[in-house]
Amino acid sequence: MYFPILRGRQNELIAIRDLVDADLLGPVIPVIEPVKASSTLIRTLESFVLREHECYVVMNPAVGVFERELQLTPTFENTFREIVSEGSSWIKPCFRVSDNMLDCIHGVQKNGIDTSCAAVIYDRNYDEVYHRAIIDNSFGLCFVNDAARRRVRGMERILLSDPFHVLPRNADYRKTPDEFFSEDHQYYGDDGYTGFADYSVVGSAYSEGGFRPRAVAIHIVYEYDDGSLHIHHAVSEDSDFMDVASLYSNALEKLFTWIEDMGRNIGDTSGLKHLRASYNDQSFPGLGMAKRWSIMHHLELVSTLLER
Repeated sequence: MYFPILRGRQNELIAIRDLVDADLLGPVIPVIEPVKASSTLIRTLESFVLREHECYVVMNPAVGVFERELQLTPTFENTFREIVSEGSSWIKPCFRVSDNMLDCIHGVQKNGIDTSCAAVIYDRNYDEVYHRAIIDNSFGLCFVNDAARRRVRGMERILLSDPFHVLPRNADYRKTPDEFFSEDHQYYGDDGYTGFADYSVVGSAYSEGGFRPRAVAIHIVYEYDDGSLHIHHAVSEDSDFMDVASLYSNALEKLFTWIEDMGRNIGDTSGLKHLRASYNDQSFPGLGMAKRWSIMHHLELVSTLLER
């Protein structure tokens, strides 16, 4: 099983919602770490309940303003907790091991949310909190990096890695336009894990963004000859004068030129189809949409590989 951890930005949420609505997630179980109390989050969770597909929701996210917004909007908080409680067969709570973990667990339990099948994202900096929590609670899964696997016992372990290398500038990806991404999908079972997790093509680093880029980069994961996953970075020209739409068009042209030069199918996914349609139409849907389609491509590709 594959557990992509996605921050609850709008395009990340819509990416997994579009995939679950189209029945394309298969053995992929998303972990949503909300950063905002948004209607998109509610609609996404409703889709998972409707489609009867599991996902996890981090109840004490490490970044963003979600917890503060919950306190300021009681109506939204009631709706959110009701969905998680009533959809408990499909919406599972998840907790980051942190200073506020125990308080968060108690608060969730007071709201009638079942934590017996919850997951935890382990951080060895909070070992004491982690051990106190497992004394009083029965967790189903623990996301743990390989270096700390010996410290987690008594529950199913999910291998957590962060293979996407976030660089300071989009232009920096030109130095290594094609690189190894991951082989966790091939070996996680051999290494004693129930599944594997990562942060898709976004990475664990969190940034609000919002600045105009000097270059546009589109990140596409594909299956390499040995069955591992590699990632290609299609980067536009670097310019202060070109508008973002032109930079995006330039990056798309480089992406599909690279695909044609490779002379092979890198995955007939819905995300890649959207990117190709944008390339053929010479349309600019916005950089958020491009990221959405890159995420969709990655998750659907991994789903296909696991089912195969």
